Amino acid sequence: MKISDFNKKANNYKLMNYKKIYEEALKIRFFEKKLLDLFDKGLLNGTTHTCIGQEIIPVILSKYLNSNDSVFSNHRGHGHFISYSGKIKELMCEIMGKEGALLSGKGGSQHIHYKNFYSNGILGGMFPIAAGSALAQKIKKNKNLSLVYIGDGAMGEGIIYETLNMISLYKLPIIIILENNKYAQSTPIENNFAGNMKSRFESFGIKSYNLEDRNLIFNLKKIKNVFKLTREKHKPHCLIIETNRHAPHSKGDDTRLKSEIKKYKKKDPLIDLEKYIDKTSLNKIRQNAIKYIDDIASECLKKKDITKLQISNFNINHKNNLKNYFEKEEKISNILNNVLRKNLKKNLIFLGQDIKDPYGGAFKISKNLTNIFRNKIFSTPVSEAGMVGIGNGLTLNGFNVVIEIMFGDFITLCTDQIVNHSIKFSDMYNLLDKKSLILRTPMGGNRGYGPTHSQSLEKIFFGIPNLEIYACDQIHNQFKIWNKMIKNKKTNIYIENKTLYSKKCAVLKSNLINGFKVELISENDFISLLYFENKQNINMIIITYGSNFEIAEKLSKDLFINYELKVAILLVGKISPLSKEPFRKIANLTNIFLSIEESNPEYSFGSEINYMLQSEKTKGYRFLRIGSESRTIPATKRLEQEVLINYEKCLKKIKNFYGI
Repeated sequence: MKISDFNKKANNYKLMNYKKIYEEALKIRFFEKKLLDLFDKGLLNGTTHTCIGQEIIPVILSKYLNSNDSVFSNHRGHGHFISYSGKIKELMCEIMGKEGALLSGKGGSQHIHYKNFYSNGILGGMFPIAAGSALAQKIKKNKNLSLVYIGDGAMGEGIIYETLNMISLYKLPIIIILENNKYAQSTPIENNFAGNMKSRFESFGIKSYNLEDRNLIFNLKKIKNVFKLTREKHKPHCLIIETNRHAPHSKGDDTRLKSEIKKYKKKDPLIDLEKYIDKTSLNKIRQNAIKYIDDIASECLKKKDITKLQISNFNINHKNNLKNYFEKEEKISNILNNVLRKNLKKNLIFLGQDIKDPYGGAFKISKNLTNIFRNKIFSTPVSEAGMVGIGNGLTLNGFNVVIEIMFGDFITLCTDQIVNHSIKFSDMYNLLDKKSLILRTPMGGNRGYGPTHSQSLEKIFFGIPNLEIYACDQIHNQFKIWNKMIKNKKTNIYIENKTLYSKKCAVLKSNLINGFKVELISENDFISLLYFENKQNINMIIITYGSNFEIAEKLSKDLFINYELKVAILLVGKISPLSKEPFRKIANLTNIFLSIEESNPEYSFGSEINYMLQSEKTKGYRFLRIGSESRTIPATKRLEQEVLINYEKCLKKIKNFYGI
């Protein structure tokens, strides 16, 4: 094409300055080449994934973003970020671990945040979060959108398809950019992708376009229209852009033939642009870009290393004036319904399967809420990972979110969104304004639901940083626990044992609960000590949580009546993380402790309790862990009882342990 023809086409489409496009793309390329050079010299650690050959894509697309749009990227995100922010020096310092780093050295190359830009290293993991951000914009009724980058390799991830369904179902303002470089790490596309890529998106009703990176400059009218329709009509779109990666997947793991890479370089969009730039300007642009990156690298290398981890304070101090215990008898299911009702009046979004009326959730906890809070309740497809990802996106946009996982057994399906995204964002991104995410879910057996609907899986998540786990019980005021979860700006898992729903809460009368004196050992962690008469001469303390309180209560009373043993109960509301102080307070009350939990006792709540107490006790200390059998839970009621704990089993173990 002659330069006169190019300019004519540029005028017809009101194209942006292609010299500027070339300059910006070139800076990204030289930035990444500098990174590879620094790795070769041993001046960088870890890894990096360059987009050399693909730079023109984000440079052009970023021109259509407004300041309130959100961009979600992946492991190959330097170009996306630089095009969005221009913060090259800060990113260089971040990757080097130098003062002035974008995220104080915590994010490195793959985990980047600035304003409304987010990237993470889990393939496809940011996709539902981008959708959640788009849902937030729709709820707020503005014209902002989400732009999300994925690669062709991500099309093998199930989370992509869960999210595509919800994007189309909810008509979200989101633009999907699929950078098809035809390789998933080292595997060519013909070996890992079946069918037609465009058809996959359009099967969900999402309008899609096939484009080539070297022809983007001539398709700006189409691109501009995609942004317009997405903003104004909340109509999702996908741009599948054929491109080529010139450099390895990461630093040095390229298994492609040199002849293949040479072929890709001949199709380089930047070489195409060079044809239409006069040599004087071209040389000046290249020299300036090289000098610009070299100067930044030299400046960053001279900066001091970051030697101290920046720890942000995510412990939110807030007043909680609610009473610690119940003063009115009510069914637990009604209490939880009222908890949701109260908090939905505030800045809260509620998602889950079948939670809308007339069904009202599998255990009817959300019944009669839809008509009151129609715009705050979203009944989702059967997509646990997708809905948690959507929730993560909402929390980044000012909304507290509650998600109902229909059965606790299904929480394994959304582990990635919990462990690699939700709990990491605040600390990894130094993000203090992220809102709370609450996953509430029924756990436990004794209902005959069988192997995959009866487990107590909460211990899978014990000890994970920035994740708090609470257990519903009949003693502590659940409104107070929810008040804390809503305000703590963390990720929370709230366990509801299924057998509790039909039970009633215990009521505080004359400073007694069910005949026990009660002492709040830790108000912040909702830990209470229940005992008879006084704390003198206690023979043993049962430590438990949730519905297990009923077993502990019966054991305490029967052991006192039949064997004159004074058995106190420590009921724990926040079961992870555990702080040492409450156990320090009870350590000297007795030398004999035992834990009761419905899960199997190996690597468990009881194991952590034992550690807490062992660090406080030296002589005469004895501890017994009680839990269910380490076996699959059968569906037949009679067989289920062989596996799960009950009062008789616990009593037998205690008598053998105590020697009575």
